[in-house]
Amino acid sequence: RLDAIVLTISKPGDFLFQMSIESAMKNLNDISTFYIITNEPILLRKYYNPIWGTEKVKFIDEDIFEYSYSSFATIYQKSLINQNITLKILKRAEKIFRDKYTWYLQQIIKLTAGDVLGLNDYLVLDSDLIWNKQRNLLKQKRKYNKNGILITLPIYNYAYSNKYNKDYISSGNLLLDMKPDIVYASGVVYHMVFIKEVIENMKILIEKRFKSTFINAI
Repeated sequence: RLDAIVLTISKPGDFLFQMSIESAMKNLNDISTFYIITNEPILLRKYYNPIWGTEKVKFIDEDIFEYSYSSFATIYQKSLINQNITLKILKRAEKIFRDKYTWYLQQIIKLTAGDVLGLNDYLVLDSDLIWNKQRNLLKQKRKYNKNGILITLPIYNYAYSNKYNKDYISSGNLLLDMKPDIVYASGVVYHMVFIKEVIENMKILIEKRFKSTFINAI
């Protein structure tokens, strides 16, 4: 079985967020626990625990992660200044760059959530995604290992789309020297299984390529 993480800035009573989580709880058969990563864990816990209980849904304070919004903004600004983008331009385009800080911070939290929360493979969900039918994300595949022992391996049903996003593709190429073989099938989706072994290998490749920590390289 899988655990799932959801990042949100929703307030208690947000209709779309509540509908999203309740539809996922009803229709995703393979999920053991939903971890809601939020900047308002106490408020959301107080509001939703009486509705959802405490076994299936856990509210996690985003402050347990290594980087906060402000620290990540500082790192991002320094990287822009190193690219000769002046503070004057930064201030003039403050909202654009503020959105960038938030987006990159979200990606870092998604990629490091497994380590921080002690998860193996896990599902990442958008907080406004509504599930309208039963879905199985996990398949089982039985095979013999090199010692002749029959083992069961997890095989996942993956989503894909034909939404071409040049920024995602260029980022993957820059970080991993990797381009998609099929340009019309992309990973721009609203839910994705993160496999622990793949994430760990990706971190190693990025750190080796940039001679830096994974976070700083990103």
